[in-house]
Amino acid sequence: MQEIRDASNRLAYCFDSISPNSYRAITDDVTSSFRLDARTDRVVGLSEVFQEFCSADGQAVGLEWDNWSGYMVVSLEPSSEQLAKEVATFIQQKYGDGE
Repeated sequence: MQEIRDASNRLAYCFDSISPNSYRAITDDVTSSFRLDARTDRVVGLSEVFQEFCSADGQAVGLEWDNWSGYMVVSLEPSSEQLAKEVATFIQQKYGDGE
């Protein structure tokens, strides 16, 4: 797991060894475990998939995968950085850095 800040200064946690085939299972597990609701539709491209989710108290995170960074948890606003960290820790503990 790698912690980074993107060009928009959003905090992100990257798991570069998680394959795209794991995106849906991990995302379903995270959204169920953290009781997150979809805020946007899932977008699937040739080399990426992403969707935004929101907690009951309004914290928003993106759960994403692309062929450069692997699976990513992105804090969509400063107030959701702690949630992003908790989600990333959950993924690290349950899935490691990949299959």
